[in-house]
Amino acid sequence: MAGYKETPRQKMIAMMYLVLTALLALNVSKEMLDAFIVVNDSVELTNENFSEKLEETYQSFEKKFQINQNKVRPYWEKAQEAQRLSNDMVEFIKQMKYELIARTEGITVDSAKQVEASEIKNIDDYDTPTNYFMGDSEDGSKGKGIELKKRIEEYRENMLSLIDEEDRDKIKLGLKTEGDYRDADGMPLNWIQYNFYHTILAADLTILNKIITEVYNAEFDIVNFLLDDVDAEDF
Repeated sequence: MAGYKETPRQKMIAMMYLVLTALLALNVSKEMLDAFIVVNDSVELTNENFSEKLEETYQSFEKKFQINQNKVRPYWEKAQEAQRLSNDMVEFIKQMKYELIARTEGITVDSAKQVEASEIKNIDDYDTPTNYFMGDSEDGSKGKGIELKKRIEEYRENMLSLIDEEDRDKIKLGLKTEGDYRDADGMPLNWIQYNFYHTILAADLTILNKIITEVYNAEFDIVNFLLDDVDAEDF
């Protein structure tokens, strides 16, 4: 099989992550906070566009299903499951964002849903977000971070189960939570520490939105793979 080639969409996600990492390495000034908000707004816009593109893909899939339900049904049902899994994952992450804003700002979760990033007063707070994700543990095992990590791993496994095992290496799904993470001094960190320990709210919101982008990317790749399988069967 030929080597895997990243799509422009995946390259864009990687570039956003590099920008975010670079910002985290800088001292947080007013200019840096503004930069975080710009990046965050850009990621949110990307997610909106992703959602629209996915809807077009599902519409195309459904048309094929209506034409030949017997043949397309197995693929269509898997695509619908991919949509359900992804919607649940995205809603879970969005709820985390609202809870995080609510705690940091001292407002209700419902009020947090209406707040734009540029309107958050404590956008540079890192104590409250760190406590939210890490809890009273150093490794994040007693905070919301471990719940997020487990949900990502479960989502990834469930999405891969929708395609045949021999085809799974054809898709670079992303959303990996294991790797060689280190701090500025080269000391090893786990995924939770690397992403959420002593990071300001502006960075946390951007990271969570980036994960949503990766979820949409995974959904898009899986559903299109299933759609291609329908066409391959015709061929």
